[in-house]
Amino acid sequence: MRLYPRALDDLDRALALGLNPEGEADACSARALALAGLGRHEEAAAAMEAALLLAPGSPLTRERADRLRR
Repeated sequence: MRLYPRALDDLDRALALGLNPEGEADACSARALALAGLGRHEEAAAAMEAALLLAPGSPLTRERADRLRR
């Protein structure tokens, strides 16, 4: 659990750089998993929804969405 805050910081910095849609989806879906790991489930769901809207066909995003639903 101690790595989730650091991961969120890194992902927020990456998102601030202005990624392409697939990169943004990857970062958002990773952010969703980190948020869920911190027990911030509503924020995690919103981040995953954003990721799925950005890249609905991304296998990585779909895999992470499945992991979040478990």
